[in-house]
Amino acid sequence: MTTAPALLIYCCPLDAVDEALLASYHTLLSVDEQIRAANLRRDAVRKVFLISRALLRTTLASHCDCDPAALVFRRDHNDKPQLHAPAAPWQFNLSHAGAWVVLALSNAGAVGVDVEMHERRNQLAGIARRFYTPAENIALARLAEPEWSQRFFELWTLKEAYVKALGRGIATALAGTDIEYADASTVHLHLSGAARCAGSVRCWHYQLTPQDSLAATVIGNESSVADLQPRLFNVVPLQIDSRALALSPRLIGNIAPVR
Repeated sequence: MTTAPALLIYCCPLDAVDEALLASYHTLLSVDEQIRAANLRRDAVRKVFLISRALLRTTLASHCDCDPAALVFRRDHNDKPQLHAPAAPWQFNLSHAGAWVVLALSNAGAVGVDVEMHERRNQLAGIARRFYTPAENIALARLAEPEWSQRFFELWTLKEAYVKALGRGIATALAGTDIEYADASTVHLHLSGAARCAGSVRCWHYQLTPQDSLAATVIGNESSVADLQPRLFNVVPLQIDSRALALSPRLIGNIAPVR
């Protein structure tokens, strides 16, 4: 079992899961989860739900040395799911978009993860004007395609991963998260209002594929997050054991230093 501070990111491709595997995932779920799955009318939504829960349960169980069905989850005061039993230091977060379901686990602090497809949608500029800070929009305005889209998704995934780690919801914290590019590989987070946190922050952005951005954030104490080196894996629950993904972060960030 891992005892040193860690951030582990597990990526499951949806197209690797067939109907037989989906059926086997039902046996891993709690009664409440099985009811939720049965109430999902769209096959695609049900598939993502089953894969997400199976990925969470099998991966956490391997780190807790228990049966996947034995895991018990509760929600904290911010309605963020947490592992309740067995007692273990792992915190987790899930995301899905396009062809991927992604799970982030960390024993170094609160964790958030986000994966996004680079879809060319007309409303992206409107989303940026609504949810990005004036400084971020000024920086975006200097860019032409394809750099504009790349920067848009870098900002979005980094912001959402941070807000998910914070656990306060996008509506209350997104506007207070301003991301400054210190150089081509480093960003600083300027946090204000509801986006402020008490701990140290480290974040990472990866290009999972040319069309998929992935970002993860850990909020913990300085000694636990300062030297974190995320490890990424490709995995299919109950079929393919986790295999390391040889990806280096495109961007690494932290809270902006005090000047």
